[in-house]
Amino acid sequence: MAAVLPLLFAALAASLIRGGVAGEPYGRRESLLGGAVLAGLLATALAELSSLFRAFDRSLVLGAWLAALLVLAAAVWRQSRRQAGAPPAVSIGRPSAQEIGFLLGLGVLAVAVVLAAAASAPSNWDSLTYHLPRIAHWIQNRSVAHYPTHVVRQLTLGPGAEELLAHFELLAGSDRGIGLLQFLAWVGAGVAASVVAADLGAGRLVLLAAELEQESERPRVAQECQPPGPPQACVERPAGRRLQEWLEVGISQ
Repeated sequence: MAAVLPLLFAALAASLIRGGVAGEPYGRRESLLGGAVLAGLLATALAELSSLFRAFDRSLVLGAWLAALLVLAAAVWRQSRRQAGAPPAVSIGRPSAQEIGFLLGLGVLAVAVVLAAAASAPSNWDSLTYHLPRIAHWIQNRSVAHYPTHVVRQLTLGPGAEELLAHFELLAGSDRGIGLLQFLAWVGAGVAASVVAADLGAGRLVLLAAELEQESERPRVAQECQPPGPPQACVERPAGRRLQEWLEVGISQ
């Protein structure tokens, strides 16, 4: 259960951002992305600072997330009291038949992916070669500092994602559920794609199309990046080209 603390932090942070930062409210999607970014920043800061004293362990991580949750909960409560009696948010309107079709497609895809993530332990080659081993070393050493290894990628790649994964493993006591965190990142990428589409002036239907395209393309690209897939598959992003076409059509309309 402790593994849900970062998710609760992100949800409370999103609620706080949604209510307004410096007097300016934000949309639902922007707030969700902002909450996720704040959770990632906190995880990185905790890992890096605690490593200075070789104190990156479960007790410190658990205490820090609980303290951060209490602070955020108090801030959200104060914000809700200040905004009591405020006019309700504007309704987004009923979805069209096409929008319902896109939403159903996204729902079916999300259910399939989350079931696979929940039932399967990490088994792809890059996870077993350097992602998970570096997390195991960090937990063992109680620090994210470099350590002796012949797999240089464990030391040279950016540590941000694995630092957040290390928090989940410390809180959960296992790496079994790490796939669920990747699922949430996958959903976040789709939300970010729809935000970019909206900023470029696309309509609501194009936003859903952009999100569906992003979500459906990522598993295929990830699979093609596995050996013996062609190396260029890890670089090419056909989804990006199709997303650009969708945006051009949506903006022109």
